Amino acid sequence: MLLPSDPQSSGPALTPPDLPLNETRKRWLASLDADDRPLRDHLEQHCHSPRLGLVFESLWHFFISNDPDCELTAHNLAVRDGKRTVGEFDIIYYQHSTGRYFHLELAVKFFLYHPSGEHNPLSNWLGPNSADRLDRKLDRLVDHQLRLSRTRFGHRQLAELGISGVSTQLHFGGMLFYPPEAEVHPCPNLHPDHLRGHWQTVSTFLASGEIQRWRVLAKPDWLAADFSMGMPFDSDALGRAQQRPIMAINPAGQRQFITPDDWPQHRRPAGS
Repeated sequence: MLLPSDPQSSGPALTPPDLPLNETRKRWLASLDADDRPLRDHLEQHCHSPRLGLVFESLWHFFISNDPDCELTAHNLAVRDGKRTVGEFDIIYYQHSTGRYFHLELAVKFFLYHPSGEHNPLSNWLGPNSADRLDRKLDRLVDHQLRLSRTRFGHRQLAELGISGVSTQLHFGGMLFYPPEAEVHPCPNLHPDHLRGHWQTVSTFLASGEIQRWRVLAKPDWLAADFSMGMPFDSDALGRAQQRPIMAINPAGQRQFITPDDWPQHRRPAGS
């Protein structure tokens, strides 16, 4: 989703994993479309939480473990200073075609556009609970997570695996939601082909007369984006939308957030 925020920076570049969708990977994905039991079995055995970030990580574990060009060396590898945990490597993997080890950091987020008035354009993107911000999340990734392999504690943890060095990569997935008819200036830090949706307040949504076209997605289903998983907008769903943002989907697969009328001032955890 994101491009390097400053390609000339001395810090780690936001380099995505170089795993193009070649014919081998296309055939494998097609086989999963025909029979997804291997993926379902993997999630059932290895992912015991509905949290989106953990599900996202588990999907990547499955992908790398089954890719003929890659070997999954470690995942969720804690880095410690004595008894104190200083960080965690999301994924360490080896790529045969390059002959290199990689530290792959993962993130998946959903942000809504709301002007902040600050200089950094990434500060205009808020999480549904309005406490998260894209600029702060990115700063945390760059200043801490992607530097982990450069620390002496990270070096020591990698050495225990017989690895002398890694290249850092970031896959930042998710989706950005725009207010209808609002002018949003292009941001060079964002991938030009990022996934897009819209957001509107519950009052505007009700006035649109389109409520029957949309279904509510429970938070664990935000990644799947499957209309068949949605539930109709009944009075309970509308009541929840007046309390916290909820995600909705239509038959075409388009998604939007329905927010309380006073969002983002109204701060409560987002959900179904």
